[in-house]
Amino acid sequence: MQQHDLEQALQTYFHYSQFRTGQKEIIQDVLAGQDVLGILPTGSGKSICYQLPAMLLKGTTIVVSPLISLMIDQEKQLKAKQLKSVVAITSFLSPDERKRIYQQLHTYKLIYVSPEILQQPQLQQLLQKLTISLFLIDEAHCISQWGHEFRPDYLKLTDIIHMLNNPPILALSATATKEVQEDILTILKRPHMVKHIHPIDRKNICFNLQKVAQESEKIDIIVDVLSHHHVPTLIYFSSRQMAEDITQLLMTRLPNRRIAFYHGGMDQMDRLAIQQQFMLDQLDIICCTSAFGMGINKNNIRLIIHYHFPTQLESYIQEVGRAGRDGKSSMSLLLYSPHDD
Repeated sequence: MQQHDLEQALQTYFHYSQFRTGQKEIIQDVLAGQDVLGILPTGSGKSICYQLPAMLLKGTTIVVSPLISLMIDQEKQLKAKQLKSVVAITSFLSPDERKRIYQQLHTYKLIYVSPEILQQPQLQQLLQKLTISLFLIDEAHCISQWGHEFRPDYLKLTDIIHMLNNPPILALSATATKEVQEDILTILKRPHMVKHIHPIDRKNICFNLQKVAQESEKIDIIVDVLSHHHVPTLIYFSSRQMAEDITQLLMTRLPNRRIAFYHGGMDQMDRLAIQQQFMLDQLDIICCTSAFGMGINKNNIRLIIHYHFPTQLESYIQEVGRAGRDGKSSMSLLLYSPHDD
């Protein structure tokens, strides 16, 4: 497919006039049947790298994603663009819905599924009957035990890929060290994957580190910043309890702001509701742990605050990268106290 054809397809399917850095090169290699490893910074539009090929390839594209909320969100966004041949197979489906989808599985161009659900024998048998043109592994760093969000079921994907007649693989991540990159290639048994590695620098994000003498100062700083900046904000904590406690405190001191907390200990439906409210601008501030944010396609987050000092550089990079996905000026504020050591 010629360059101008790809540009036209991008406009036709997604109404974008041009590709972002790294997208087109990855798509060209995917359409040529290559195995590809793409490392693109958060907010660079990784989803287009497989969604556009899925529309252009003759068979079915399988998208393995670690988050149900991400799959549901992307299914809704694609259907809003009138791309109807997409489905997310999740644990939220009723038995009747799942039965209907399985009966129509051959009609979908794009199938989202978690690595856990992909282990179900019935689904495996149905997928074996399809022509799989592309096997996409999103958040591919989850494959590696050296990655910051290791998921054991990702290790089983190699067997699934072999079962599906070894379709071309596209592995995508925002943060993967050289060690993690090599681990991905080794575990997938695809040592010759074409690599597209792009720098993680986001020039529209201003980074600020503020040292405080004691914990209480953090609250005062956050209240002051949020009083002057009414923008979509994520505040990251290393403790679930602290995320809840600070939410209550901020609701008292900032009564005109819509604030909620989010962490992995919450009910799945509650987490999905919080995410959707934030996406629809019904919430202003989320106090959260690292459980929130992976794959969130909200382009106007302007402020990322880290209440606790991050324990892993890769997690920090992903979290601050959720700001300013529209390219406009945004800020990261990292608060540090001696108690964070």
